[in-house]
Amino acid sequence: MTVQNATQNHEYSVYYLKKYNIWYRKYFPVDVPFKFIARAMCRGKILDVGCGPGRYLSFLGNRITGVDYNWDFVYYARNKRYRVFHTSEFFGRRMEYFDTLLFAHILEHMSMEDGIDLINNYLPYLKFNGRIIIIVPHGYCYKNDPTHVLYYDRNKIEELAFKLNFKNGKTFYHPFPDWMSSFLVTDGIYILSK
Repeated sequence: MTVQNATQNHEYSVYYLKKYNIWYRKYFPVDVPFKFIARAMCRGKILDVGCGPGRYLSFLGNRITGVDYNWDFVYYARNKRYRVFHTSEFFGRRMEYFDTLLFAHILEHMSMEDGIDLINNYLPYLKFNGRIIIIVPHGYCYKNDPTHVLYYDRNKIEELAFKLNFKNGKTFYHPFPDWMSSFLVTDGIYILSK
């Protein structure tokens, strides 16, 4: 897989961790709505692909395993005692199966072709009748990171799902509705199933 972004390098992890560890996260419950939605949509055993420093790992307890290709994020998440592997470790392990594959804020960092390749690499780990959850920045939120490559709207997700032989079962926006996404930070959330 050819990755067209710089999220693997140390400079990106420093940039991202500075945003992730911003002061107000310690004093205000900004992640509470995201925690609620993650628990509602992620079923059973979960694999968080591109888990970064572990935002969703912190929400879902012992049901979730993380994998990332940035060693800085892997070490950071391990220091928080999350179950996380570097991609080189994950693919070398005994096969494990998951009810949900979570791709949160990862696909926008690559081309459609690379995104399809990435998902296909993890599909053998998805249980029969499992689901794929895709979370991407929507509207204004997309502009928050200079390494974003492709804006995924509903049409792009439909195209992605078709190419993967999945269907887009449900689409919603969080924590604000679609119409507010032009001026507030909002995620597009898509649930794909067979």
